[in-house]
Order: sequence, then C-alpha cells, then structure tokens
Amino acid sequence: MSNASDSQRDASGQSRIHVSGPRSTIAYAQLNDGTRPSRDFYNGLDEGDKDKFDKLFMTICEMGTIRNPEKFHPSVGKIKCNQGGKVSAYSVAEFKVHTGAGKRILAILDKSEFILTHGFLKGVKLASELKKAQRIFCEDLSRRLRLTATKGSQ
Repeated sequence: MSNASDSQRDASGQSRIHVSGPRSTIAYAQLNDGTRPSRDFYNGLDEGDKDKFDKLFMTICEMGTIRNPEKFHPSVGKIKCNQGGKVSAYSVAEFKVHTGAGKRILAILDKSEFILTHGFLKGVKLASELKKAQRIFCEDLSRRLRLTATKGSQ
C-alpha cells in the first residue's frame, strides 16, 4: 500500500488508494456523500476472496496487465463523462474472482490509475452494471476535479 496525501483520504482518514505499483495504482471511487461502493463490496468479502482480488491488483500494478481473461478483462464496455461541456470516453475493465457465485469489480482506467467503481456477483446484467459504473466514476471524477481546482486556487 502507498502513502496517501490528505486529498486522497476521506473524512474518516482512510486512503482512496488501495494498492500502488510502478505501472499503475488501484484506487476507490468516492461519491459526494463520502461512500465508496467498491470499498464496501471489498470489505464485505471473505479473506480468501480479498486475497484473490489483491493478487490481481498487485499484478496489474506491478506488471501493467493480467493476461488471463478469466481473471481480468481490460474492456467490457465504454462509458462517457461530461465535465463542464467536455465529454470524455473511458474503457471499463473487470476484475474477476471465481469462488461461489463469482465476484466482479469494475474499474475505469484514468491515466495510470484504475478507479474501482463497485462490485457485484456474477449473473447480473452487465449493461446495468456499466450504467452504475458510469454514474459512480463520473461523480468521483467531478469530485476530484473540484478538489484539484480548490487546491489550485489557494
């Protein structure tokens, strides 16, 4: 885990960064109300599933990719965010663990940072999960841009 600056911490002092490495960083998206749906999903997993996701996260942070499509898919869909009239498109990646019903965590690659949006069990319609990922990521992106603008004006 990496050290996080104050701008990367929530009101309870927890970092938005989960794992960081030479190739990329894994971070939790945060909604305006302070919640982090992906962190809540992750924290609700048993230790074995957490370990499996952490292994995937470490691999991508250190190697830059995961070659096994049964564990990681770099683009399960696309989303768009409108920030001040500028529309940007992003690919949605999927981290997968195959225990029980199967668990999934969606992430958006923003520069070298994978922003985890939320998790769900296998079998849910991906289209609805992509809409949810878009809502969470775009709100998080807007929040981060506001924080950056606020810090820049001080």
